[in-house]
Amino acid sequence: MNKMKHILLVALLSSGQMAMAINYEDSFVQRNTSIGFTKVVRGSGTVLLNLQYVGTSSEAVVEITNHYIRSFVPAGTVDTAFNVGTSSFSFDASTTNSIGEVCTAINALATYKCSLRAARPQDDPKIIRDQTQVTGVNDLKAAGGFDVQADTGGAQSIIGLPVSGQLVSTFFQRVFVKTWDSTRRVIVKRCEWLYDGGEPNVISLNVYGKLAQDDGIDDGLVKKTRNSDTLNFAFPIATAATTWANLPVTSSPYFINFAANGQGGIEWAIGETALLETVSISSPNQTQNGFLKCDGEIR
Repeated sequence: MNKMKHILLVALLSSGQMAMAINYEDSFVQRNTSIGFTKVVRGSGTVLLNLQYVGTSSEAVVEITNHYIRSFVPAGTVDTAFNVGTSSFSFDASTTNSIGEVCTAINALATYKCSLRAARPQDDPKIIRDQTQVTGVNDLKAAGGFDVQADTGGAQSIIGLPVSGQLVSTFFQRVFVKTWDSTRRVIVKRCEWLYDGGEPNVISLNVYGKLAQDDGIDDGLVKKTRNSDTLNFAFPIATAATTWANLPVTSSPYFINFAANGQGGIEWAIGETALLETVSISSPNQTQNGFLKCDGEIR
């Protein structure tokens, strides 16, 4: 019965969200120029964004709380240029109350750079993990900058869940895949996850981003302006009370195949970032052995 459900899932996805090669020759060329990938997030290791300092100071360490972010150049010395007047960006201000807005504000500074990783532009910045400024730690001047991870949950970190209107804390794991070439697209074929500590209480596997079906030049239509904030699917995950409406995941580790015999998969638009997320109503997914892993190819 489970096998039949997997086949049905693949068939349904193929009808609307997957692009297949027109003929054998096209398929051969595409497959021989594609690069496979496996992306894994373990425990509480979801990286939301990356911060870099390109100024003249020997280091720049960041401080993050539930209410603001500020920088010290070097440690112990507040960078008054980080935000003129306040030396920080407030997560409660109307102009910086989303991660996308915070990143845009930081990028407007001459000596800092911010880039989104697994964060969605509309995410509440209060889900960013708290950081204490200490010399040699959280250094934005280090090679590659500093990867800022998601918080590990708490009353100040509540996000909306796009299933049944439920609210949960930041007990999620996210995988993101970006292409290195703006002429290529991401194709995800399978995702697998494990929640340590017994019954996972998983709500859904969520798929975000601009898909291949919405590819093309922006023509002003809603479907053409999609990005990492766009929720395409929210697959309900089977728990102890399995019903026919839930995906057939009945053993650990849990998985979903989006491809059949290696063919197909969920395809994103050319040059777009793929973002996949599993959400739990409790914290076992963030323990050391919990993970989210997705496989696919960039073509």
